[in-house]
Amino acid sequence: MNCLEFQKKLIDFFEQNYKDKKCKAILKHIEICEKCRELYESYKKIIDCARLLRLNSLPEDCKEILYENLKKKLNIDFEI
Repeated sequence: MNCLEFQKKLIDFFEQNYKDKKCKAILKHIEICEKCRELYESYKKIIDCARLLRLNSLPEDCKEILYENLKKKLNIDFEI
């Protein structure tokens, strides 16, 4: 598996849409590729945070603070 294939399959991996063989290929790739491992870890953090929060129930100012802190911690940029 190369980096482009990895990137195309990452979301489906987190949504558990793959059988064992594809999962093993993805996990093997992140063992050997630092760039993709960092991407994987960033996605994992975002998904883990999203699972813990119900953002619609937060006051607007709390959402903004949360997003800004996530951006800083994960070193990514996204819009709310």
